[in-house]
Order: sequence, then C-alpha cells, then structure tokens
Amino acid sequence: MIVAGIGSRETPPDILALMETLGGEIVRRGHRLHSGNAVGADQAFQRGANAVAPERVHVFLPWAGYNREHGTIHTENVVHVCPKWSTDESVRRMWVLAEKYHGNWPALGQGARKMMVRNIQIVLPSSLVICYQNPGKSWGGGTGHGVRCARDRSIKVIDLATEEGMRRVQDLSL
Repeated sequence: MIVAGIGSRETPPDILALMETLGGEIVRRGHRLHSGNAVGADQAFQRGANAVAPERVHVFLPWAGYNREHGTIHTENVVHVCPKWSTDESVRRMWVLAEKYHGNWPALGQGARKMMVRNIQIVLPSSLVICYQNPGKSWGGGTGHGVRCARDRSIKVIDLATEEGMRRVQDLSL
C-alpha cells in the first residue's frame, strides 16, 4: 500500500508528533510513504518514516533542492517534478490534472505550478491520504489541492483536523 502523508505548514505540534509516529508505523508495516518535503506535516511524516525504513519513503520535489536545508530527505528516494514540455505522457498528464484540481491556475507562477504538479504525483498512486487541513481553509494551499484530487479519484482521505479523522486514524489497520 502507498500512503500519502501531507498537510499544512501550520499543523499544530501535537498533530505533528502524531504524524511522525504514523510515518514510522506506515513503513514498519511494510507500506510506502509518499510526501513532498514541505515544512510542517510532510516533514513530520518523513522524519518518522526515515527513522524506521528510509528506503520506503518517496519524496516528491517540485525542483532540485526544495527545502533541502531541513534534512528530512534521503536522496536515493527523491522524485523531481518533470517540466511540462516533457515527452513523457505520464508527466504531461500530471500537469493537466494539476490544472484541473486548482481553482485559479492562470494566477500561478511556474514555481507554484510545479508545486501543484508535485501534489498530484504524491497523491495519485496512493490508496490512502492522511493529512491535516487547517479548519476553514480546506480549499486553500497544496493540501486542499491534493485532497480534491484524492476525493475525485475515490482515494480514502483521513483529515487529522477533524474529530472523525482522529477516530479513523486510531482504528486504522495499515
């Protein structure tokens, strides 16, 4: 199973600690973790998973060196977002889907677009997304973008910002 671990840069400390524990448990049980090295939730999932089985952690970066200074990446597991003009059909498809799930694609610069493509690459092969979305901001940012894609593709989403999400993660058999 592939589990996407994503979330807000503004995730509360107690949820970050839970995400770190979950990251370790995901890979301990033989699953893979996909994340994007964003400060906050992504890096918490990665820290926990890297402490147990770094070979099971796949980090998707919008460009080389993205948040490198935070030290949660094992370089052998990094996947870079490829340019839109790639001849690889699967890469071009990611760009189309990123635009589809964003509410205002024309307003985004190239860097922000690459981050949105990265979100699609994290989420699409997953069978479960565990995240934290700031209450009231579910349509905002990269987390909301990834969650819209997941829900549209019938990928299970557990949002740790909700009581239901906290109950579901406690009952989770990864």
